[in-house]
Amino acid sequence: MQIQVTDNEILNNILNLMKVKGVRQTDLAEYLGLPRATITQWKSQTSKSYMKYLDQLASYFDVTKDDLIHIKKNNIYESILPQEEQELLQYYRLLSTEKKKAVTQLIKPSSAL
Repeated sequence: MQIQVTDNEILNNILNLMKVKGVRQTDLAEYLGLPRATITQWKSQTSKSYMKYLDQLASYFDVTKDDLIHIKKNNIYESILPQEEQELLQYYRLLSTEKKKAVTQLIKPSSAL
């Protein structure tokens, strides 16, 4: 059975990877040899030219092309995080709401408070 993936879902995956990995539009555009305005067009959904760059995007984000297309927001972190960080995330998910709040306060940079 073939699962249909929309262009919008692929774009969301690209944008989520940019966010998770801290990638700026300028950096991605430079890697792909594109003007920064092209990435802006992707984000505003006025261009779908990203479909031509799936192989290069997968390479840049260090994921497979299949992952880039099919990755779900729920598991995006697991697919790109190092093993140690994945384990921390698993431990965090086991905590009570109260303990999650305490951990968040402990690790949040003071500038973000």
